[in-house]
Amino acid sequence: MDNKTLGPLIKNGYTKIALLPACLGAPIVCFLAIVGRKEWAVGLAFGLFLGFLDNLIMLMGVKKAMPYADDPKKGFKIQRRYRYYRIASAGTLIILLSRQGYDVCSAFIGLVLTHIFLIINFTIIAYRLKNKGT
Repeated sequence: MDNKTLGPLIKNGYTKIALLPACLGAPIVCFLAIVGRKEWAVGLAFGLFLGFLDNLIMLMGVKKAMPYADDPKKGFKIQRRYRYYRIASAGTLIILLSRQGYDVCSAFIGLVLTHIFLIINFTIIAYRLKNKGT
């Protein structure tokens, strides 16, 4: 692998890639708690946690599938299995939130917000890798 791919980053430190988007949402949670919207802050915090967990499972699946670059069918099979893990973990946490009476809508907003921050994070990493090679 050359230095213009995300492979080495995922092999060495995928937790940093997954943790940064969840931490970027923390000021929003603090702001909502200070303003007095505690139910939204709690739901958003759970959503950020759910997004972190989802990103972590996804990146772990990518890391497990990387050795099978020569056999893509096996890599896709691994990724499919991790997709089911993601769905199961998200479904379980959303059901638990709704059973405890928390706002599920703000949890979904936190989940989407974490994924938006992950895309921005990947864009920044790709830009740095592109400029580093040239």
